[in-house]
Formats: sequence, C-alpha cells, structure tokens
Amino acid sequence: MIMNEMETIKISKKLFGIINDRIKNLQTGFSTPDEYIEYVLTELFNDETEEISTDEQNEIDNELRKMGYIN
Repeated sequence: MIMNEMETIKISKKLFGIINDRIKNLQTGFSTPDEYIEYVLTELFNDETEEISTDEQNEIDNELRKMGYIN
C-alpha cells in the first residue's frame, strides 16, 4: 500500500480552534482538523485545475467576440 507522505504546516491557534469547533459542532464526518484541512485544500486545488468543456470554451469565445475582444 502506498501512503501519502505528510508535511507539517502552521496556522494560527485561533483558526485551528475555529476549525476544531466546526468539525465537532457540525458533525462533518472529519475526526481531526488535519483531515478537514486536507479535504478543503484538495477541493480548492481541484477546482482550480478543472478543465472546461469544448462547449463551455465555445460559449466563452462567442461572448468575447460579441464584446469585440476577439475576432
């Protein structure tokens, strides 16, 4: 089994407390702040790397043409 190696990051105690309260009070399914933070960061970076479909790109191009930004 391949395990992900982990690194340590530092966050403020205040933010850590907020996260810890959130996972305890909202029954998020996360057992530690580390799990929650890893999930949130993974989602954040996955959203940034998602590619748009050809249809979406065509729609964007059409709107830019209408506004005169591209020919």
